[in-house]
Amino acid sequence: MRILVTGAGGFLGSRCTEQLRRAGHTVIAPSHAQCDWTDERQAAALFEREAPEAVVHAAAIADIGACDRNRDLAFAVNVEATQRLCRLAENLPFVFISSDQVYNPMLCRPLTEETPCDPQNFYGRTKVLGEEAVQKLSRSFCLRITWQFSAPQEPGFTKSTGILAVAQNALQTGTPVHAGMCSRRYFTWCWDTARVVQLAREGRLLPGVYNVASRNDKTDAQAYAFVFRALGASEEALGRLLLADAVFLPRSLTPEPDKLEKQGIVLPDFTQSVLRALGRVEA
Repeated sequence: MRILVTGAGGFLGSRCTEQLRRAGHTVIAPSHAQCDWTDERQAAALFEREAPEAVVHAAAIADIGACDRNRDLAFAVNVEATQRLCRLAENLPFVFISSDQVYNPMLCRPLTEETPCDPQNFYGRTKVLGEEAVQKLSRSFCLRITWQFSAPQEPGFTKSTGILAVAQNALQTGTPVHAGMCSRRYFTWCWDTARVVQLAREGRLLPGVYNVASRNDKTDAQAYAFVFRALGASEEALGRLLLADAVFLPRSLTPEPDKLEKQGIVLPDFTQSVLRALGRVEA
């Protein structure tokens, strides 16, 4: 199948592209220079030229701070470009990468796909609007993903790409990490998310909205402690580099993946995912 992946040069889009190619699909992966999705003529010309049979829409401004600082650009990329793609791909299967930021973490209760959207930042609001456009399509999937992480040896690994990157940067620079003792969130290995994208595209999921997440029973402070130890930090270094703060308000960003699991797709939990990313257990 010929699958168009937007944002194919990005952190998650690049993994989706590789996963789909490994599965034998032909992937159309234009760079931003080849197609600016905010430009209607460029977008229409690409569809005319490439004739994709399905779309995976991963392109977005996903940095919460950047979205807030430049709301016009964030709206153009995250909302208007998504609406444009939906018009161009009206009759095609469409996988949209959404976000756990559509939820309100201050609810401090399990978050399901039926939990009303109540984003607390502009990025989350753009994702809600994107979902509204995508859900009008007959064969669409909205995947609400959590904070993604990758392994240190992977391309695109920087100091801000996930919990492993933040912890490794702390080890290398001596910069402490502040993590809440009363807050909890789910983290997901980017390759597990890419696999769900592939399965959605291959018909293993019914169309709809899905939380895509690895379960995690640890607080944020406990999660960072586990990651620091997995990276080889001594207990002395852990004491210096992890500042477990009780001052953070209780919050829970835990989009429960029950709906995904009922269709037979169960992601490894957080600790297993970290060990797989680090090559400690077989992926």
